[in-house]
Amino acid sequence: MSPFEAFIKFTEYVSENGTDAQRQHLSDLLEFCRKCFKEDLKDNSDDESDKSDISTPIKIRFVSKSDDYWQRRKENEERFKELENALLDVLDNNFQYNYQTCARHYLSGLINGYTSDRPDSFDVLLAQRWVCKRAHEYGWSNEFFGEFDKRIGTGRGRNDKHIERIGKKYQWLALYELLARMADNLIYKSSFSDEAEAYKGSWQISERNIDPSLLIKKTQDDGWKKHPAVWWSPVSLRLKHLNKSEQQLWLDNDSDQLNCASFIDVTEPLSDQRWLVLKGFKHYGTPYDMGSHIDSWCRIWCIVLPKNQTKRFIAAIAKQTLIDTHALPTAVHLGDSFVGEYPWHPACSIEDEWKTTDWHTGYSGKVLPTVSEIEKGTGGYDYSLEQNLSFYLPAPWIIQKLGMQLVDGRELCFANHSGLTLFKDPSIHELGPSAALIDKAAFIELLEKESLSPVWIIAGEKGAYGEHTDDFVGRRVHSFVYELDVTNTVVCTKQYVTHERRH
Repeated sequence: MSPFEAFIKFTEYVSENGTDAQRQHLSDLLEFCRKCFKEDLKDNSDDESDKSDISTPIKIRFVSKSDDYWQRRKENEERFKELENALLDVLDNNFQYNYQTCARHYLSGLINGYTSDRPDSFDVLLAQRWVCKRAHEYGWSNEFFGEFDKRIGTGRGRNDKHIERIGKKYQWLALYELLARMADNLIYKSSFSDEAEAYKGSWQISERNIDPSLLIKKTQDDGWKKHPAVWWSPVSLRLKHLNKSEQQLWLDNDSDQLNCASFIDVTEPLSDQRWLVLKGFKHYGTPYDMGSHIDSWCRIWCIVLPKNQTKRFIAAIAKQTLIDTHALPTAVHLGDSFVGEYPWHPACSIEDEWKTTDWHTGYSGKVLPTVSEIEKGTGGYDYSLEQNLSFYLPAPWIIQKLGMQLVDGRELCFANHSGLTLFKDPSIHELGPSAALIDKAAFIELLEKESLSPVWIIAGEKGAYGEHTDDFVGRRVHSFVYELDVTNTVVCTKQYVTHERRH
């Protein structure tokens, strides 16, 4: 039922069953709402641009409401409340319920201009016409470019293309000019909220172009490749095809289970530099076209806590299987921000670097994430990439405390003022899984200075499936906790394993 239909139902109910006083108060309230609605229509018609003729010059005016308008709005809001309260006073509980559920929404809509604080939306039709007109003013004409634009690319459609029409390029220029004018003169309202908020830049409306600070076209990992063992990920699996009975035995033991301390403490062979892995993902599986299927995977996390909170955190997660991608937080996910802007630019702003964990962990305190993740996708209008990119950056607090900065947009590593690389994702240039690596000595020294402790969680599963996609055999879920001992050796301090079988 629409608000109007509900309102009609209520008025008919009052007309047939109400008293004279109830009918009179409802009539007074309705008459006042109609009066406000007519005044609002008159105000809006005075501000309307002429849209009747395409040849009419387009002028976008920015109208500021007068003091009289705001005073009248305040008075009407007060009068509406008076009349509404008078009506409610003469209604019994049943009538009041019907008014609140059936009539009030429609009546408040009649005076929406006086009872809503939400900013008006910009007229999309005006924007489209202005962009078209401005493109012609820039120099596009059918005489000069019409024949060329008909033949370019795969047609004149609006889909993304490697080569665009000249008219489309003029339209882009006009659109960006319009957005600049709107940013200078209008209130910004996000598509995710009705509330007005500060407009800081084009990343808020996803209208940024190619990232000029990102100088690679691809990395050596797409997230699901079966990589051989490499120095920063020294364990590799070669899973075999198993029948169902063999799968049951395989799930009962820890063979091919990706969970050990060697995933965390690694050494680069060419430089002998020691690194600690802060974030990573590994996955291996048998081909699906071989019938029955098994796979094994794990996620590696590192978070930091005050030293006096470490035991409490570990106790809370000791019996949790933290295999969900959102179980533990990252510092920030970067999409529309540029790599070279991180972490100082408003597009990368973080209100609080201390984050809460997923409620399933059972830990109510906050933790410090150690990495941020950046994702750049192909498609759209950006043809600078050959594949989707996803790699890691150090958390802002680590950058600040270690005095690091981005070396450049090709290496995508972070170095200190002496030029020593302290953070990198090796998969940027070396074949292997994506991983966030930090210099071990520098990281431990920083944590000691700040009275912080690192905790690693490696969580994953072994899964077995029959010859059909819905033929689930079972899985073995494992979640281990690792810490540094007094000699700064990575040791496992908690292990939790669960089994799930098809009944």
